[in-house]
Amino acid sequence: IHVTLHDGKKYTAKIVGLDPKTDLAVIKI
Repeated sequence: IHVTLHDGKKYTAKIVGLDPKTDLAVIKI
């Protein structure tokens, strides 16, 4: 997963948790 922050910085992130019931994910940058 690639993440772009509001200031334009880009990072590669990994999924560390998922909750399909609430459609939420926790990612680590």
